[in-house]
Amino acid sequence: MSNVDINEIFRLRDEDHLVDNIVEINLDVNKAPRVQETDKRNILIQDAEDHGCSHCLVIDSDEYYTKKAFEYGLQQIDENDYEMTYCQYVNYYHDYRHYLVYPFQQGMYVPWVTKTKYRHSFECKDFDLPSDPTRRFIRTSYVKDENGKLQLEYEKDENGQLKRDKFGRPVKKMAPYHLFEWNEVKMHHLSWLRADIRKKLESWSSKTVFKNYDDLIDKAVMKFEQFDTNPEEGKQALMLFNTPGNRVNIEELPKQFIWPKADFNTRLRPAADYKKLLFLSMSADMSPFNELEEACNKTWRNVDHEKYPNIDAEFWTYTDAAPGKSSTVDMKNHIIYIKRDTSHKDMIDATYSKTIEAFLIITEKLNLQFDYLIRTNNSTWINVPLVNEFLAYCKDDSMWYGAKLYSAFHSAFNPYIGGQLMILSRRNLNVLRTLCGSVEEAKAFETQYVSCDDNMMFSKINQRQIHLRIPYNKTYHTIGGLDLIEKTVPDVLDFSIPEFQIKTYNIAREERPQYDINKMLEVDKKWRESEHNIKELYNKMMAEHYDKTVTILKPSKKEWFELDEQTRLLYKFNSEVPRQEAWEFLTVHQKKCGYGAGIFQ
Repeated sequence: MSNVDINEIFRLRDEDHLVDNIVEINLDVNKAPRVQETDKRNILIQDAEDHGCSHCLVIDSDEYYTKKAFEYGLQQIDENDYEMTYCQYVNYYHDYRHYLVYPFQQGMYVPWVTKTKYRHSFECKDFDLPSDPTRRFIRTSYVKDENGKLQLEYEKDENGQLKRDKFGRPVKKMAPYHLFEWNEVKMHHLSWLRADIRKKLESWSSKTVFKNYDDLIDKAVMKFEQFDTNPEEGKQALMLFNTPGNRVNIEELPKQFIWPKADFNTRLRPAADYKKLLFLSMSADMSPFNELEEACNKTWRNVDHEKYPNIDAEFWTYTDAAPGKSSTVDMKNHIIYIKRDTSHKDMIDATYSKTIEAFLIITEKLNLQFDYLIRTNNSTWINVPLVNEFLAYCKDDSMWYGAKLYSAFHSAFNPYIGGQLMILSRRNLNVLRTLCGSVEEAKAFETQYVSCDDNMMFSKINQRQIHLRIPYNKTYHTIGGLDLIEKTVPDVLDFSIPEFQIKTYNIAREERPQYDINKMLEVDKKWRESEHNIKELYNKMMAEHYDKTVTILKPSKKEWFELDEQTRLLYKFNSEVPRQEAWEFLTVHQKKCGYGAGIFQ
């Protein structure tokens, strides 16, 4: 559970006084997720019984009943001494006026108030109507003996003798259940009313049943968010459900029937939820990269691990193996050596397969545990505390974060997050590995396209997002945005300082700046000795909407001389361009290149 949810639980008890008891449950994680869910419900029933309750109702937090129906149902149970009860329910979608039409003519059922002596069993067959398999009651009847212990109850004939089946075994007595009619008691399932719908889909216990469930979740979220703006397509919902095309019809109620007092969109209070971070720095066996290793170890690896336990010393470098040597791992020094492809004259042009292999080693060979991977290089100073604080408030693990968003012509329009700081969630790292395929596929790809790993990986991501119809403002988020090439004192709000960053391959080698390791160490020392409050800096950054700029790389020399002066200014390397102006510029040039309009919106 996130800290946001934990805080809300205790607020319900301590401030709102709507909760009497909080039960911490430890489950057998080796069981299937839905079996664990069933076990959890039974533990809650047992807790209610232990506290002297004769009846209980185990509900999920998105299940709602009207006061009138609830009181009527309880009265019927008291008057008729019902053992267990069930009622039907309606699944709401997006708001209180729309609901999902499930393909069950008999309706969908859920257990209601029942005596605490009964328990659930996963996929139990004792209830034969459509219902949640994690909460179907075992209907076998029990009675208490003289010591108060529950004993099985058996069927008897008119003479008081035990009834037996064809094998001579006593026939267990089945407890009756009562079905409430639709107009008596029904549950209003606020299933798709969420302040964060992605969180629901990501935590769904059955999501792995579906092929490419990450793609399906991303499409379902977009469908949900566009429901108000696209009413024609809004007649169907896309969700994790075994229906044709994973679609479920939506219908509108004639009026709003329920009016909950709490606003689920504003109820929760923000809370820091610190992620387990893994920093991965790309290096190379060539000057000046190898000279920067020592400076790198003295700067952004130098973190107070008592103050930041979630980082836990997980700083790794991947670099080139010695000529003729295979890929190996130095576990002591956290260095991954990648076998070199000597066919490349410039090793900068072989970083794509190198990065894909490093990702493979980290996730499969080493099986390192992390929530976010921060891919940088050893020529960039990283403000680790600020990255840590930023990610503590990130809830959407489908976003791709970086210091800057670039755009370049590489036979196609190719916006991408720059390699000095690429922040990938564990989920997105899995998406990326699926898109890029094996190391051999990556090597084959980079023989056709001369480019660096960052824009090559994001060209694959761009193709995926266009296929899923996900716009760029729902894909990339820049968290830096200040150009520091000509500054000597860095702005403390920056996550990474590309002042020492090697410029992209298409800039002439002689134009590269000289590397000043002493300046890099000096910058880091000033930061360490400063008394800046990280949370204050983070709040200031969020208040200023720090997603500001797009950096546009130069086109080829031939293209450059064909451009007018104003366009050349927009193309100026590392120039800051206001976001709206940049989007308009990119969209115009996108059309000129023959690509469909609007993908930058």
